[in-house]
Amino acid sequence: MDLAPLRALALDLNLTAHGVDVTVTPTGGAAVETRGLWETPSTEAAGFDLRRQEARRVLVLARAAVASAPRGSIVLAPDRTGGTVLRWRIDGVDRAEDEVLRVFVVRDAEDVFD
Repeated sequence: MDLAPLRALALDLNLTAHGVDVTVTPTGGAAVETRGLWETPSTEAAGFDLRRQEARRVLVLARAAVASAPRGSIVLAPDRTGGTVLRWRIDGVDRAEDEVLRVFVVRDAEDVFD
């Protein structure tokens, strides 16, 4: 039994109900308008002696809309539903799956200091 259509429907429903409008511009590529989901921030160990925990923002994108998002790509998205659109920079890929691409994002320096 092929569950791909059911997974695609579930993803589409989640993006519609809980997602935010995003514009992804890969380095050297054309802008793509789609929807994305903010996932619970990922916490991973950072540092050597201090072993501090630092939360990283994770944005989930449908691979049907965004096949790849290299590090340095720009994302325009609010940090919550109804929020102000902010400029983010992709800092790396958390996981790439068949239907979704989970990317780490950080606030872009140009946006932070404007």
